[in-house]
Amino acid sequence: MPKKYVGKNILKVDAREKVTGKAIYPDDIYFDDMLYLKIKRATHPHAYLRRIDISKAEKLPGVVKIITAADIPEVKNFGLIIKDQPVLIGIGQKMRYMGDALAIVIAESKEIASKAVRLIEMEVEKLEVISDPLRAMEKDAPPIHQDGNILATHYLKKGNIKKGFAQADIIVENEYRTSFLDQVPLQIEAGVGFYDEEDEIIKLWAATQWLHDTQADIAQSLGLPKEKIRIIQPVIGGAFGKKEDISVHIHLALAATATKRPVKLTYTREESMIAQSKRHPLIIRAKTGATKEGYLTACQVEVIGDTGAYASSGLAVVHKGMYHCTGPYNVDNVNSA
Repeated sequence: MPKKYVGKNILKVDAREKVTGKAIYPDDIYFDDMLYLKIKRATHPHAYLRRIDISKAEKLPGVVKIITAADIPEVKNFGLIIKDQPVLIGIGQKMRYMGDALAIVIAESKEIASKAVRLIEMEVEKLEVISDPLRAMEKDAPPIHQDGNILATHYLKKGNIKKGFAQADIIVENEYRTSFLDQVPLQIEAGVGFYDEEDEIIKLWAATQWLHDTQADIAQSLGLPKEKIRIIQPVIGGAFGKKEDISVHIHLALAATATKRPVKLTYTREESMIAQSKRHPLIIRAKTGATKEGYLTACQVEVIGDTGAYASSGLAVVHKGMYHCTGPYNVDNVNSA
């Protein structure tokens, strides 16, 4: 007979390990001879990088190596859906948000790596900061990407929208706005990387919500077959959408390959909030027609999503927002964009 669960007290499979502290999260993992990474990030949310000087940082005792874009010309952009985010910003390239990475510092300790990051000097050419999607869509707005500021446009049409509104006894029109939301999982982004020289495999202990997609994205960025990337999933420590995007993974892979030693990268909470994706804010302009009996006759909705500096999951989010615009109701006449 099938087991019955309703009304039963069911033991959560990972509850005991978590409440006793035995669960292994990414930042708990340690190897002998391990090196530590810190990332030099953008100093302005929209600017060209004109100069970067790592000479002082390189001379700091305990610094093993510093990787910049000049060291990895063969590495490609990455991205959850569209490959539009650089692994490192190079000279002459554009910073598009404060989370953009400019250099990977590899050192004998986290403290040394953090100090070295502060010694890196740079010059930037500042551009207008675009923080509002309505401003981004204006004709005179500076382009964030070469192809413009509109990532995608979707349309949904069903029935006859004019006929639907003509049938309505009441029409309600409003604009609604949701805000940026950081998911704030308890475990911030962290991971350990190791290059297995015998099998020529990069091994990563780092949490992700899309294990095989993350593996494929790392592989295409580094120009490697997928089987050369192995991700061992530790306890994820909460995600809620925040760990869909790549975070520490490619930087760990590059550092492990360059040094042939185990490497660890753990974000600070501040860094996590700056560098990783957020729940997308939306502007929803809705016009709804209904009869006196309470039947919906027409629904016309415009959904504008702000996906930030890079595509991330923005394509899917705004697409779902459009298709979910009528909520749980069956409406015969719909016009959504």
